[in-house]
Amino acid sequence: MQLGPLPELLIAGDPLAADLVAAHGTSAYVRQLVRWTRTAASLRLMRQWLDELASVSASPHSSLRGPRTSTPTRTDSATPTPPAAP
Repeated sequence: MQLGPLPELLIAGDPLAADLVAAHGTSAYVRQLVRWTRTAASLRLMRQWLDELASVSASPHSSLRGPRTSTPTRTDSATPTPPAAP
């Protein structure tokens, strides 16, 4: 039983993985190539998710807006006094 990107992609019916296995078998070369292609696919999905988050955070009704640009101000004028030296 194999675990990893190659069997995952073969089960999912990925044509590139199937062609590589048909041409070269389940060699270390093919497993490494499939790792790289899976990483590229993951990066593409991450970019899509980030774009979706950016579009949602740009909405005025979003709770995902960025950090506040102003800091809250104190309403009282009292300043704390440092503790007395011993």
